[in-house]
Amino acid sequence: MAEISRFSTASLITRSTNDIQQVQMLITMGLQMAIKAPVTAVWAIVKISGKEWQWSCAVALAV
Repeated sequence: MAEISRFSTASLITRSTNDIQQVQMLITMGLQMAIKAPVTAVWAIVKISGKEWQWSCAVALAV
């Protein structure tokens, strides 16, 4: 508790707000990687597989 009394109320609010924003950004980026990226990858593979078989093989090797 001694450390908390060194900071003003405004400073503590600013620090807490910044920490919360960083957690929100981490969650947002994590969800994008966990949901948006795989959906986009599957969509791209489906679109490419409708083209020539050489493109499908190249994508399969890359994945």
